Amino acid sequence: MTTSSLILVASTFNTIIRGEADTFLRKMILTTEISYSDEGVEIHNKDGSCIQASYIICTFSLGVLQNNAVKFTLALSEWKQTTIHKFTIGTYTKSFMQFDETFWPKDIYTDPLQRGWYSVFQSLSMPEFLPESNILFVTATSELAWRAERQPNAQTRSEVLAVLRKTFPNVTIPEPTGFLYPWWSTEPGLTGAIRTGPCRRRWICTRICA
Repeated sequence: MTTSSLILVASTFNTIIRGEADTFLRKMILTTEISYSDEGVEIHNKDGSCIQASYIICTFSLGVLQNNAVKFTLALSEWKQTTIHKFTIGTYTKSFMQFDETFWPKDIYTDPLQRGWYSVFQSLSMPEFLPESNILFVTATSELAWRAERQPNAQTRSEVLAVLRKTFPNVTIPEPTGFLYPWWSTEPGLTGAIRTGPCRRRWICTRICA
């Protein structure tokens, strides 16, 4: 008997977040201000509602904290703000496309010159994932991902197909039957997809050499 840890979500990851919110929270709302003191906490939301509690746990995205999307009264302490800004929130965008057939090998490495420019394609049409699904996805990172999330879907699709057609010059690559990618950096509750931190080795060296 074999077991698998693979979980398939038919729509997007946002479905999981909203499902959890529907189960454990009142509703999915944006918080604009948090006021706190020794007597308790007040959470002010964009829709005008207010929630009072003795304690809360903040799990905001790093991008939300760095962009001051939520006002804290009292302001966060200096050491907390310093720690928040030591990290970076980045953009990491995966574009998914589905075709009528699988015309590619397992993994495709394309543009070797421009880092992050649709350089790594990966197949989901495999026995251990989604066999015979004919789904291929490609990753864009950094400023290229940021740009892709702010341009029309059709333009991103055209750019991705241009890279594929350059990679397979002897194959007639059709238009995909489906094309989808998220816009993590434009979501006000996220403003990014991946967090990177300061170099730990440099921190250790600084402490030892000081």
